[in-house]
Amino acid sequence: RGALLSHADDSGKELISGHRHDGTPSERPHVAYLPLPFAGYEHADGHLLGFALALPRGLSRTEEDSVWGALANAIDSDTDTMRLVAGSSGGCDVTVEERPAPPVTLQTNTWCRSSRAWATVTPVVLDRLPPRRHQDLDRWAAEQIAESCQKQGLPAPASIRISGFSSLQGVPPAREFPCLKRKDGLRRWHTHARIEFRESVAGPLILGAGRFRGYGLFKPV
Repeated sequence: RGALLSHADDSGKELISGHRHDGTPSERPHVAYLPLPFAGYEHADGHLLGFALALPRGLSRTEEDSVWGALANAIDSDTDTMRLVAGSSGGCDVTVEERPAPPVTLQTNTWCRSSRAWATVTPVVLDRLPPRRHQDLDRWAAEQIAESCQKQGLPAPASIRISGFSSLQGVPPAREFPCLKRKDGLRRWHTHARIEFRESVAGPLILGAGRFRGYGLFKPV
């Protein structure tokens, strides 16, 4: 996100950053940044194979071009790579995936095909904190995720299973992911989940408060 934002013109900054020019949150859908881990297969270990940009539906050609223009400007023309730096964690060089037959994890259909069942590869970050002394926290969390589905125009889930662990091989426990915090400094609740719908739903499926930052990413199963 930071790499694209530093190379974006004024017309694309709100779409790329999710914030208006005055720093307030945008009320429009904006770009989501998604990790693509090797997960859900035998011997999967969860290492990242790449990243994806999820663009909102209904963008104009001009709006799309503002994103692709920032991406093109961020790529070094001599090496065809883009340098990503993640603070003290270090950096990496990435390139646009253009191979005729990329690994399955990097194929659009892996994340966007229709399915009735979906499981998290990154934990869902809930919008609210649970009420004190709630007798059934898992049920409360499931209700929050169902509400997120409805806000995005998805059908009501038939079932939602809450867990600290993903049902997919290679995905770390929810507690091992960096914790997102609210504006008041309190830690948000992160949880893995498995959702089943009564009808097939097309992806990508991204839910929760951290959905634009790589959290709440589901994989069809």
